[in-house]
Amino acid sequence: GVNTLTSLDIEYSLDGGTAQTYSWTGSLATGATADVILPSIPVSTSGNHTFEVTTNNPNAAVDDNTTNDGLSKTFTSILSSINAPVTQNFASTTFPPADWALSEDAPNGSNWTRSTQGCNAAGSAFINWFNIPSGVDDLMSYKMDFSTLTSAVLTFNYAYRQYNSSYSDKLQVDASTDCGATWSTKWSKSGAQLATTTAST
Repeated sequence: GVNTLTSLDIEYSLDGGTAQTYSWTGSLATGATADVILPSIPVSTSGNHTFEVTTNNPNAAVDDNTTNDGLSKTFTSILSSINAPVTQNFASTTFPPADWALSEDAPNGSNWTRSTQGCNAAGSAFINWFNIPSGVDDLMSYKMDFSTLTSAVLTFNYAYRQYNSSYSDKLQVDASTDCGATWSTKWSKSGAQLATTTAST
């Protein structure tokens, strides 16, 4: 707006539930930004969730432009954990498997799915990169408890075919030991380095 913002009502909700209202006050000049930490809303189930927020009553007045007042974001919560050792062969038709989740940084209608092809099993996780122009699509496992182990090893099988040599899709395995606050890359390959067979259009 053209006036310094001094007050604002922020309404926010989780998964379409009852909206909470947070009254913000401060001094925000035209074009400036401010970070606002809202009171938390507990998440009680694993899976994908939608957080929605809208702003109302700037400076206790009617907003002349409401087209930029709302935002909706999805995020994934995994609350349960399983004791090691853990195996997943994607044999079940339920996908993602229980306590696994999918996430996209730029939703485009295509993500990980289940395939009936597999290595020594009747299934696998499959992603058709050809239909994804850009972005990151995550397949996330449940939390795993390794407290009874002295060391842990991850093994998996994969297959990848490039469309042609200019395509450099990447498969990366990341792990977190602090509930997703930080991540470290454990394995990463892309393009020809990832390919397990010849390119084909």
